[in-house]
Amino acid sequence: MNLRKVYLPILFFDCVITSFAQPNFDLLDQELKSLNDQKYLPGFAVAIVNADGILYKNSYGFANLKQQRPFTDSTSQIIASVSKTLIAFDLMKLVEQGKLSLDTPVNDILPFDVVNPNYPNLPITINHLVTHTSGILDLNENYDHINKRWPSGNKSTIKDAPKDYKALLKRWKKIKPSTLAEFCENTLSESGKWYTKKAFANNPPGSKYEYSNLGATLAGYIVEVSSGKKFETYTEENLLAPLQMNQSNWHVGEIDASKLASRYVLPQMYSMPNFDELSFPDGGFYTSLNDLSKYLIEMIKGYSGKSDLLMPELFKIMMTPRLTEEQLSDDKPRNMENLGVFWHIAPNGNIWHNGGEPTGATVYMWFDPESAIGRILMTNYFVAERESQIEFISIWRALEKSARQIQSR
Repeated sequence: MNLRKVYLPILFFDCVITSFAQPNFDLLDQELKSLNDQKYLPGFAVAIVNADGILYKNSYGFANLKQQRPFTDSTSQIIASVSKTLIAFDLMKLVEQGKLSLDTPVNDILPFDVVNPNYPNLPITINHLVTHTSGILDLNENYDHINKRWPSGNKSTIKDAPKDYKALLKRWKKIKPSTLAEFCENTLSESGKWYTKKAFANNPPGSKYEYSNLGATLAGYIVEVSSGKKFETYTEENLLAPLQMNQSNWHVGEIDASKLASRYVLPQMYSMPNFDELSFPDGGFYTSLNDLSKYLIEMIKGYSGKSDLLMPELFKIMMTPRLTEEQLSDDKPRNMENLGVFWHIAPNGNIWHNGGEPTGATVYMWFDPESAIGRILMTNYFVAERESQIEFISIWRALEKSARQIQSR
């Protein structure tokens, strides 16, 4: 069973709404409460925002089922691959500071070489990493180091765990923390203790889209090397602190446990441990609806040229398609038309990223650059089976209906 963070394709196109009445958030709240009553999701939180602020937000269900602790707007949970958009911001900030360009070969920056052994003379660039065309592949559960995580602050027992998770939890309990530098060098440097040629594709760098958490982690480490600061410190100083995202952290042990969502998996809504992980930049960010809303508002402002955090042209570069049809043709995710700097661009022009953590989290974050309206849906459950998908999709469509009504004003 592959329990790495996975790329979740968009499960649906936005529905077409033909009625453009004024939005009634009381009706939206009633609909969401009714959906919450289905209980296929332990807890979830939603928001509709624009460049001026939060238009609607609310939370439903439970952050912890056993304690009956409500899921609130300030509940923090892991957001999985949505975390990659923070790497994108950091990289563009370094471009602004003149410390790198997207065309810079990674070996011009790294203290060790990363080379595709099948194409040793072709450099891997930062642009390749941020568009998932580097040829660095994700390693599955057969390579134990890629699953190196360590539970933190959770009382779940291995004895109670579902069968598919028991062996994984036993390995996690033996894992010791490691630095981002050690992880990247041990995994991708030819002299590294976890190195394998199987981590590299048989196609040249830059030729083909292949989603890579490992490549994203290397991009996070490049932020660290280029800035001279820890990756999490650079993110804090340039993004989290200016936006006052005080309920967010890259490390679960630094989050108030009373504000932290438990994460749930089938069968029987088992509560998995929260954990830190060695490859945390690619999907290990913990945040709340309050903070993620602040972040999305700033991204919308930035795309509209109204953010002070980054030059407007760099926001546009970050969220403008960078791939050719040839690069996408063999491995194009359903409903994904192109990719900017980690950000996805949908066929209708909307800009988004999602995240799915098979140990208990699903997050969608999306905005329409034309209307400058965005939406967030986050749950402490991995949406995989049909019933939870139906509930999740229904919630998303309810938000979409309200967003379109706002747009029609």
